Amino acid sequence: MGRRPCQPANRARWTRKRMWLPKGATKRKRRRPSILEGFVFSESLIDRDTILAFLETEYHVFGDSPFTLRIGEPNSALAAACKRNCAESSAYITACNPSSKPLDDSTNAERHTSLRRELIERNLAFIEGVGKHPSSGWPGEASFLIFGIDLEMARDLSRRMQQDAFVWVGPDSLPQLILLK
Repeated sequence: MGRRPCQPANRARWTRKRMWLPKGATKRKRRRPSILEGFVFSESLIDRDTILAFLETEYHVFGDSPFTLRIGEPNSALAAACKRNCAESSAYITACNPSSKPLDDSTNAERHTSLRRELIERNLAFIEGVGKHPSSGWPGEASFLIFGIDLEMARDLSRRMQQDAFVWVGPDSLPQLILLK
């Protein structure tokens, strides 16, 4: 009588209370990478607290199927949105509060409208959103998730909007923070 394919070879190491593990293995949780991995703060002119705020911000995307982007977390809803828009990459960009300096609501609204006009002129597909830190008092910033934009164009657009950073998403649907200063 042969073994069933899912049955362990050595029954002595198998119990119903725990999964079978090879001898010497331990049952450890996988370590989730820190959102700070890969960042060298000394290379940026942006202060550490601001960078941390960018990394912790939740980038909400509106539209028919709303979802939220978080830096370093793959997002299947984003992947589906990119596929619907025939795009391999996207960028989440705001025109509000240039250089992380707060502006009044009407000035931010004008800047947002100006960015929208440019996206329409460039014939880029986009969805409205708001970037908001989950616990700070900083007001949410009207933003756009822009489809089919390449990294250099996203960098250029964000710099012209006088931003410190933007969110870039490549074909892996993994949001990354791109610092500009």
